[in-house]
Amino acid sequence: MACGLLAILPVLSHTQESIRTFPYSQDFGANFNEKGSVFLQNWWWNKGGNGQIFQFNWQGRSDLFSLALLPDGTPPITAQLYLDLRGRKNTYLGFWAATLKNGGDKDLKKSYLAVSVSTNGGKDFGFEIPIGPAGGFPNQNNTFQYFQYPLPQVADGNATTVLRFSVWSEEGAQQPAIILLDDVRVAQAPSDVAPPFIVSLD
Repeated sequence: MACGLLAILPVLSHTQESIRTFPYSQDFGANFNEKGSVFLQNWWWNKGGNGQIFQFNWQGRSDLFSLALLPDGTPPITAQLYLDLRGRKNTYLGFWAATLKNGGDKDLKKSYLAVSVSTNGGKDFGFEIPIGPAGGFPNQNNTFQYFQYPLPQVADGNATTVLRFSVWSEEGAQQPAIILLDDVRVAQAPSDVAPPFIVSLD
């Protein structure tokens, strides 16, 4: 899957509550709602095809819990976070990502992770940036690494902002890496530090 500037998705048919209080943090320790599309307050998932998204309770960055995403080729599986940024600017996303080995020694499929943003409630997504190695995450165990994504200026003051994590894998019969996300934080910086980009701060 190529990471382009714009991805088109249908508008969600249900009403999704947005976060209005910042800084916001999520450690994925609360029980997930397995029924429907909203698995945590303010969070929506699309498992697409045979992909899986679930609460992982054996490894987190600061505790035992994290958000696990196991893709099944393409299209990607996604987790989305809804934000009401009225009166806010210079907002940034910080999060930790790791990978888990999935399957046996012959399972070598790579997984891919990207972040994008919508300013119209999820109708259109742009500013998609890949995260991690350029060739994807190998199917092996990797410790948590921190990434930071300053939101684009068009999100300043926007009431219908959506952050989207997208995960997909190579095609084929082998098993891909499981991607773990943890300690997601959304806050405002004192000034606009840079255009939208993903950087590792390790």
